[in-house]
Amino acid sequence: MENHRIPSIRFKGFSDAWEQRKLGEITYQSGEKNVDDLPYESYSVSNTEGFINQKEQFKYGGLVSVADKSKSIIVTPHTFAYNPARIDIGSIGYQNLDKNVIISPMYEIFKAKNEFLDDRFLWHWLKSDIFKQIVVNNQEGGVRTCFNLPKFFEACITIPKSVKEQRLIGIFFDSIDQSITLHQRKCQVLINTKKALLEKMFPSEHEAMPKIRFKGFSDAWEQRKLNNYLDVSTEIN
Repeated sequence: MENHRIPSIRFKGFSDAWEQRKLGEITYQSGEKNVDDLPYESYSVSNTEGFINQKEQFKYGGLVSVADKSKSIIVTPHTFAYNPARIDIGSIGYQNLDKNVIISPMYEIFKAKNEFLDDRFLWHWLKSDIFKQIVVNNQEGGVRTCFNLPKFFEACITIPKSVKEQRLIGIFFDSIDQSITLHQRKCQVLINTKKALLEKMFPSEHEAMPKIRFKGFSDAWEQRKLNNYLDVSTEIN
């Protein structure tokens, strides 16, 4: 919390107060132009998926697929990138692929100095309400506001002095994210299963038998008008 350098919950073995640092002291600008027009895959950064292949995000790869790749920026693994005009809604990504990719020069690109700052600790802080508020308070512009890299470097973050503690915190929140993803997938499977069963356990129009039934039932269903079973009420509670 602001003006409070010791968190309420910590891993055992850590007791030192955290320290406040400017992001410009512990991160640095990254990315080089693809001047040799190397055939790297084109990526973009979304507010929900982070780094995403253009072929997956847009039909036929979008405009980037036919653009001059020599104007794109090479992003190496373990690099952060964000859209300065959409960072307020979470348009930031972490490149954790095992290869170089290219993105539009519109993005701001940076790396953490890992002797001071753990990547995964930083990632979860960047997705927190604390960072969102920093962005809101420091955006510049009129109709279309931006949070460019110079503003980012001026922002302050409170971190454990021990990179080991940072790493444990990053791993902890990664595990929560993995659990959330797993449960979301299970939920989607149930939603899809229910949809399929609704189609098979209710007869289609002009059919008298559902495709799937509970054991012990074989009679044909009958068609009836709803007004034979419903009462219309005009009462107002």
